[in-house]
Amino acid sequence: RKLAEKFPAFNLVISTDIVEEPTTENTEQLGNTLLVKTGHKGKFVAVIGYYPDEPKQKYRFDLVKLDGERFKNDAKMVAHMQFYQDLLKDSKLAEQELPIKHSSGDKFVGAEKCGECHTKALAKWNESKHSHAFESLKTGRLGISRIYDPECICCHTVGWSAPDVLRYDGGFVNAEKTAHLKGVQCENCHGPGSKHIELIEQDKKHEANKLMRVSVDQARKKFLCESCHDLDNSPAFKFDDYWPKIAHQ
Repeated sequence: RKLAEKFPAFNLVISTDIVEEPTTENTEQLGNTLLVKTGHKGKFVAVIGYYPDEPKQKYRFDLVKLDGERFKNDAKMVAHMQFYQDLLKDSKLAEQELPIKHSSGDKFVGAEKCGECHTKALAKWNESKHSHAFESLKTGRLGISRIYDPECICCHTVGWSAPDVLRYDGGFVNAEKTAHLKGVQCENCHGPGSKHIELIEQDKKHEANKLMRVSVDQARKKFLCESCHDLDNSPAFKFDDYWPKIAHQ
């Protein structure tokens, strides 16, 4: 935007910006320059129309979504995706990247440990798709396994900061080393459980419960679900529609 204002000789500037689902309303007219935004996910292309005889609006544009209905998967791109996933597996990227510290300083324990006390919640979790979230990566889009792809496992396992695609210390590494952290579990929303267990063992139940408690209203306002169920992955997501599917006490 600053460059467009500084160099008015450019009539058209196309930017990815930070939007995931751009619209034609995202365009801006900066003096003589039209600023077009196509989104940063590579899901849209901009078609530009040039009308030299128009005195006011010489440029017009539309967005074309690269959806799966009109644009079928090309065999070369499928092969390229397989090559990329193999590269991630061989490089062990998910476990080689240096982890970050969780703000709580606590450790992840896994749903089975939580279920030793929270039996009803564990039973509800076992019935949900969250418990099979990791397995769904094995037969995901294009039939290519993505269990070594940080951009996928950050939302399908425990111990990752999904918005940043960064692994917390003690978070999921791979299915062999950290099998107890597969799937979307209790600690994805409630946070690491080691301190909670420690307080329970010290008979500090009130303090322990307060540490982990997340109300439905808090989950909605803090956009806990939307950190993974975003526009890119769950464009039809609505909190009030999805919550009953995993509601637990």
